[in-house]
Amino acid sequence: MKIKYLIILPILFFNISALKAQLYNSAAGIRLGVPASLSYKKIIDENKALEGYLGTRGGSDFRFVNLSGAYQIIQPIDIGGIEELYYYYGVGPSIYFWSFKEEGPNQSVTPGIQGYLGLEYTFEDKPINLTLDWRPSLFLSGHLSGLRGGYLAVGVRYVLSREEAGTLDRQ
Repeated sequence: MKIKYLIILPILFFNISALKAQLYNSAAGIRLGVPASLSYKKIIDENKALEGYLGTRGGSDFRFVNLSGAYQIIQPIDIGGIEELYYYYGVGPSIYFWSFKEEGPNQSVTPGIQGYLGLEYTFEDKPINLTLDWRPSLFLSGHLSGLRGGYLAVGVRYVLSREEAGTLDRQ
């Protein structure tokens, strides 16, 4: 079984490296991680974007809904022969609305600031955008106050608009 993956992965890697990514104007989709979120991203300048998230997560004794926004800088990179791959970084506000099943106060609001660091790839011939990102978060008060760093996720977005979009300048 492992030998099969050792053969298939390099073939997929070299086939994917022949594809070309293209920057887009807007895209919407899902972010699968902590928390699972709906995502909308809008390119606002040559290498700048705004992104918004609406997410949720729950367990046997809690649930939260969060609303987050981000200002991001997008930069091209070359990894493994993939000519058009982008990384992004940024920062933005967040607010988490908690509910608990325990006795006593069963709701809490947690404001915060989130950092963003990720990779992004958009297929040229398909309206699909793939992401992998990490969101360290500083919760300012309320439940989970303090710095948290475990928010890693993958995302899939549908490209809504490509008009007047182009690739970033690779200087």
